Amino acid sequence: MRPALRKGLKIAGIVFNALAAIFTIMAAYGGAVNPETSAVPQLLALSFPLWVILTLLLLILNLIYWRKAAIIQGATILICLGPLWGLCPLNLFNTRITPENQNRSFTGAGRSG
Repeated sequence: MRPALRKGLKIAGIVFNALAAIFTIMAAYGGAVNPETSAVPQLLALSFPLWVILTLLLLILNLIYWRKAAIIQGATILICLGPLWGLCPLNLFNTRITPENQNRSFTGAGRSG
């Protein structure tokens, strides 16, 4: 491959990774912006799951083909970890359901009680 083409592809890759990271971060924290001020962050917040999927795909591709660029996507996931944890909560600890919360709780097999 020609050096000029290789350099152009590398710059395009960095720009694409950086834009994906910026939009993922904006989508993660778009819910914190007052919707009366601007509706664009709210619309980005609605698309947050799609940006997370794109970020994870880019992370995998970057780990395979270009490890240095994977730092961008890894940092993006770390920055968005709070909203990501709210999107896909993991129950790491087994907590008991109190009797007063039993009627309005759900289990993995369906509604309990």
